Amino acid sequence: MSNKMSNKMSNKKTKKHSKFLPTARLTRLQRKYCDCLMGVRENKPSQKYIRGATKNYPYAVCYSTLRKSRKLNKSKKAKSKFHKELNPYSVNCTMNYDMSKYSTKSIQALAIEKDIPTTYISKEKSRKSLNRTTLIKKLTEKYVKNKSKNNKIIKKVIK
Repeated sequence: MSNKMSNKMSNKKTKKHSKFLPTARLTRLQRKYCDCLMGVRENKPSQKYIRGATKNYPYAVCYSTLRKSRKLNKSKKAKSKFHKELNPYSVNCTMNYDMSKYSTKSIQALAIEKDIPTTYISKEKSRKSLNRTTLIKKLTEKYVKNKSKNNKIIKKVIK
């Protein structure tokens, strides 16, 4: 291979930006799932306009799309295999996202899904949006709070 060709190939590899933290311990499938979730969250219409919508809307869309793309939707055994590979209940997307790579709209959609207010009322009595850093801080705090609450419940059950 010539130098020009190898330089082009290495540039393509380095240009690809990961939307996850370098410390993220997610499989490739889980990363695709989390990326799909963020994309669907950002682009989905407001829940009140979807007739019969459930709160799990983005999860169902991404789960079935990935399962069909891997052709693991034909039999019960294949579906079970996919579920074990993905393990959707233990995938922690929120803490593995590199929030600097996502738009404010995406972060607001994630906050809304996690029941975190995205606006506040200012002193002038007008409603204003929270900034990115505040939303990210609130998302992190909520995750840590819920995680510690779940650990206490698990410890009680074990005793």
